[in-house]
Amino acid sequence: MAYMTQTAPRSRFAEMLAALRQNRARRAEYLRVRGELEMLSNRELSDIGISRADIERVARSAMK
Repeated sequence: MAYMTQTAPRSRFAEMLAALRQNRARRAEYLRVRGELEMLSNRELSDIGISRADIERVARSAMK
């Protein structure tokens, strides 16, 4: 006998919850990258090719 499983479409609440979790994960990654870069000295930042003014841009690009 064959069985067919059917998944119910995700509810609007489940979609909002998934989006919230994704946004929180992206924000956590942004904060982690920004924090790590801010701990580096200007010399260390220069060695990797960014300046202190670039930290925000680099951290935001990690969110994507």
